[in-house]
Amino acid sequence: IRITGYGTTGAPAPLEWSLVQKTHTGPFVTSAITTVQYQTDTTGGNSGSPIVDETTGLAIGIHTHGGCFGDGSGANSGTAIDHPDLQLALENPTGVCIPPQALAFEFPDGLPELISPFNGSIRVNVLPTEFGSPQPGTGVLVVSTTVGGGISPPGEELPMEEIAPNQYRANFPEMTCGAKIDYHFKAETATGEVVSLPFNAPANTFEADAATELDAAFRDTFETDSGWTVLNSAGLTAGAWERGVPVGGGDRGDPPADADRSGQCYLTMNLDGDSDVDNGSTTLISPVLDATEGDAHIVYSTWFSNVFGNAPFSDVMTVEVSPDGGGSWVLLETIGPTGAQVSGDWFDKSFRIADFITPTDQFMIRFTAEDAGDGSVVEAGVDDVRINRTALGLLCLCSEDLDGNGSVGSSDLLAVLAGWGTPSGDINGDGTTGSTDLLALLAAWGPCP
Repeated sequence: IRITGYGTTGAPAPLEWSLVQKTHTGPFVTSAITTVQYQTDTTGGNSGSPIVDETTGLAIGIHTHGGCFGDGSGANSGTAIDHPDLQLALENPTGVCIPPQALAFEFPDGLPELISPFNGSIRVNVLPTEFGSPQPGTGVLVVSTTVGGGISPPGEELPMEEIAPNQYRANFPEMTCGAKIDYHFKAETATGEVVSLPFNAPANTFEADAATELDAAFRDTFETDSGWTVLNSAGLTAGAWERGVPVGGGDRGDPPADADRSGQCYLTMNLDGDSDVDNGSTTLISPVLDATEGDAHIVYSTWFSNVFGNAPFSDVMTVEVSPDGGGSWVLLETIGPTGAQVSGDWFDKSFRIADFITPTDQFMIRFTAEDAGDGSVVEAGVDDVRINRTALGLLCLCSEDLDGNGSVGSSDLLAVLAGWGTPSGDINGDGTTGSTDLLALLAAWGPCP
């Protein structure tokens, strides 16, 4: 049996192997009308992969469940292709299928979370596919911005700057700092067909914030150990907090991936299968942090699932903060036992610290997931914890302010001269420092807008 998919990995395998395509082979075990079993290695994230019979090259099912153990016993399993319900679903497809696209879009530098409100840009290449070839000079950026919530206005169509045939720089207009940006791309084929990305834009678009950098006094994406501790209740039998790349696959209430896609997060017992919080509580406690800078806001992403098992559900996840290094704690929020946040998804949270406690340099936060014994499956996760200096947590430094002090002055001028002819000191984004950068700097002399 061959399984090719995008499973997670854990130590000692390299982190960069996680959620990238890998192939495993192993012996067939047994099959029935509805299931197939095999001893082919899989991890969380492989669910949904075809189960391929190597002797025929045919897919005989869909991988859905783990069941192999470290000692070589057990078997993984999947839904057999002959399952009556699967055959019925294949004969009666529903939902939206992405049609073949006549053009492909490539982003050499990726798609950013933040776009400068002064001179933001994205490099875009438009590529041919087997269904069409691009017409040079037809690339368009469609962008709309929203300030303070509400519905995004209709997008403004801006022709992209073509720097080589079908290679563009998408230049964003000047925007308000902190605005929410919705954008998508369009280009035409040689036959005049208009192709968009995302394919169903403007119903779906890419999103970003108008800013040059995050205004965070502290940020932890959990890619390294920064001193968080775990405290478990005496009766806890499973589900303690662990830091790592999620391996459960998301098929039993656990997160299939971390929130910020950096790789790792904290989650309750990072194992596939029956590994949820059982018979007690587990608490994740931060190190002592400084919350005295600016109008400090605590920001984080949480995952909580409490919808498997016996209803009615009563388990919760609590979040508490301390002003005195853990000497006392104040409730920040309770997640559960019901509501949208217990269905297993990442939710971004932000709270003004002064609304709950006095901001101090002895600030701490803790997350407690508990199984109260009602038979439900409790899975939790925490990721991307930040202390932002402002409510938005965003900074908008003008591009000419090379030293980041909020003003364009002599030190920025020296940086341009020192970087002349190199990418260091580049202001206009053309990849080299020259006379246009010098003129832009002199025109912006003084405080940033």
